[in-house]
Amino acid sequence: MRLSILQLLMNFDYKSILFFIVLTNISIIVIFSYVMVIKNLQRWFLVVFLISKVLHTLGLVGVAMRGIIPDLLSIHFSNFFLLISSAAIAISIISYDGEFSPKLSYSLIFTSILFFIGRTILKDNLAYRSVAQTLGEVIIYGISGIALFYRKEKLYLKSFIAVTFLFYSLFQLFRSYVIFNIREEYSFFNGSSIDSVYLIISVFIVNINNIGFILMLLEINEIELSKKNILIAADREELKVLNQTKDKFFSIIAHDLRSPIGTMSEMLTIINTSFKDELSDSMLKIFKVLNDSAKNTFSLIENLLTWSRSQSGAIRFSPQKINLFEIIKNNINLNLYSAQDKNITIENRIDREIFVYVDFSMIDAVVRNLLNNAVKYTFDNGVIVISHSFLENKVKVSISDSGIGMSNETVGNLFKPNSSRIVKIGTKGEKGTGLGLVLCKEFIEKNEGEIWVESSEGNGSTFYFTLPFATID
Repeated sequence: MRLSILQLLMNFDYKSILFFIVLTNISIIVIFSYVMVIKNLQRWFLVVFLISKVLHTLGLVGVAMRGIIPDLLSIHFSNFFLLISSAAIAISIISYDGEFSPKLSYSLIFTSILFFIGRTILKDNLAYRSVAQTLGEVIIYGISGIALFYRKEKLYLKSFIAVTFLFYSLFQLFRSYVIFNIREEYSFFNGSSIDSVYLIISVFIVNINNIGFILMLLEINEIELSKKNILIAADREELKVLNQTKDKFFSIIAHDLRSPIGTMSEMLTIINTSFKDELSDSMLKIFKVLNDSAKNTFSLIENLLTWSRSQSGAIRFSPQKINLFEIIKNNINLNLYSAQDKNITIENRIDREIFVYVDFSMIDAVVRNLLNNAVKYTFDNGVIVISHSFLENKVKVSISDSGIGMSNETVGNLFKPNSSRIVKIGTKGEKGTGLGLVLCKEFIEKNEGEIWVESSEGNGSTFYFTLPFATID
């Protein structure tokens, strides 16, 4: 006569089924650990879940080895592990959002301990002992299933796990009723029908809940990711508004501050050069201080505006063939008054026939900043030399001064935008921000070049930068 699948399962030796559950537990521990690492689900309740699986596995191994190892391990410790693991797995699942519920969690732990004490007291009666163990699981899973149903989150897998908890709790209640009624004849080790069904249901319930819990956490992770994306989108819009406000602010600076300060600087320069014979020495000093202050402020505003436009992408990169000598000459003229005031000689040794393929406004800003710094940090009667050499398809430009120089630490931080570098004062008290050199690096690199400096304290500095060479048509 052919046996049904259920009958075949019910005729399994209990040790074989326990061994199968142990193997599935180990698989779940490995899979769950892998998911925790890959999906970055490293939360306290997940650690509790893994601990519960380890305790459950140890308990099952102890039960399976009854008669081989001492009763203290195979009966008492094993069943304690099984009860505690039930409480731990319930606590971890009902805490899927990371919120710890003290009353509920402590109640589940207290229940497992209470019923373990009860089964220990009834150690001479196998049926009563099994009923105590089973009723403990009834309460643990029953309370947990109800608690899951009362959670407000709309998660399909949460409801599914809650149903399995309640089903398992009801089955255990039925099992305890059957055991109580056949108490004189009951023996777990004789492979009774109710225990065979219990082991089979345990295999399905435990593993279905494990997989369901993993999928529920992934579902929660996706929901949280979606919420974060919404917040990121909102922050992006807010940032866009802030950037527009910033652009308007810099536009105000450009139109309402840059022009009048530039005009003021020009007027003060005219006064200092054209009316120096008509003014007293004290007045000349005052006008000179005002002129230096206006020039420094104008330079700062110019660099801030350039930096702002660069960061916002407003500066369009438009390379073309440019005469390098003309760029240098124009910027020498811009710094001529400051150089003459300190009796500094500026030598332009660039060949008149050298052309580079660059964005004019960017390289013009680079030369202007480097020359301005060279004049600022060069002593009276000093010399600034601008020369060139060739490196394959690049032109290497050097701007060398006989100024105060820099330490190795200062050189190392010179082109870093976020470094806490110390900005030195010029040889006549000129102030700076260091922002210009940050712009120089950014613009040179956009033009496929490099920039660096060689310097030592008291021996001047030489700034080098390379630019793409352009042949004459």
